[in-house]
Amino acid sequence: MSLFVTERGDDEDSDPGLDFHIVPPYRARALGADLRMLLTNWRLLRALRGAFRRERPDAIYERYSLYAFAGARAAKEFGVPRILEINARLVEERRGRLHFPWLARRFENGLARRAGAVIVLTAPLKESFVSLGTPENKITVMPMAVDIRRFRPDVEPRRLREELGIQKRTIIGYLGTLTHWHGIEMLFTLARRFAQENVDGVFVVIGGDEAQVAERRRQVAESGLAEYLYFAGSVPYTAAPSYIQAMDIMVIANSTEFSSPTKLFEYQAMAKPAVAPDLPPIREAMTHGQEGLLFKPGDTGALGDAVLELIRDPEKGRRLGARARERVARCASWEVNARGIISLYEKLLDIHSSGA
Repeated sequence: MSLFVTERGDDEDSDPGLDFHIVPPYRARALGADLRMLLTNWRLLRALRGAFRRERPDAIYERYSLYAFAGARAAKEFGVPRILEINARLVEERRGRLHFPWLARRFENGLARRAGAVIVLTAPLKESFVSLGTPENKITVMPMAVDIRRFRPDVEPRRLREELGIQKRTIIGYLGTLTHWHGIEMLFTLARRFAQENVDGVFVVIGGDEAQVAERRRQVAESGLAEYLYFAGSVPYTAAPSYIQAMDIMVIANSTEFSSPTKLFEYQAMAKPAVAPDLPPIREAMTHGQEGLLFKPGDTGALGDAVLELIRDPEKGRRLGARARERVARCASWEVNARGIISLYEKLLDIHSSGA
């Protein structure tokens, strides 16, 4: 299997079955985001043409990115079926970076309509593309999945309590980026509440780039919240399970109507109880009171109440976590999604071979 990427992840050398082709992106800021992405796709198309002439693939699986026309062009030129995975309405998410959002939107909608099959993460995302002209029968909803062999409850935990000097206090964890829409400000509000109520818990945040983490640490220091909120910075993806294992309760402060948070499935695979906003994609992966607790989106007080409920009843948290592990192993493992993708390819190849 060949994989065309712009950069390697920190653990991809562990996958010997993948033949990597690195296609460096254009990075000159003077070009602007739109032109950089268009030029990168021309570079990618040249790489695909060269590779496909040497060894023609049976099919293409593509993860959508803005202005990503290379896969569609290569599929047409070489006559192979293509599945397009779409994780978000990227034009809306990155509107502030784009000079020509109308053009990016035209590319986005056109690429979805022309794909042999489209995989989206959530039902709202499917509805969005159907409303813009993609045939409904082309779209399959397939939420994110997790490697249950890597994320598992018997992983050796990171010695966070010793490292942070928090002894026996309950650790409420978050792993992910620090972008504004992830609700990081809500954690500051909760940390102030914990300080006022003398709650025996501490929020530990894993993730973010150096500048973001430095700014958040400065805010923590200025707010006098160092005993209740700690930003640990980014860690290698391979180390993520050990950090989650060291946590007692996991939180997702905020999400979107369209996204299926990978971290939720990772929390669940580690048998950790999660507290998350009551949004359609979250409900597709977790039932309130069964695998975790849901709260009204944007309601910081309700988020805090749910966390306190689990702090005061750790046995309930263990029950929720155990059921979460069972659910994710049954419904949201990499193996489950792989079987779904293979089934889609078999249908496309049948259609392609019949000339329909």
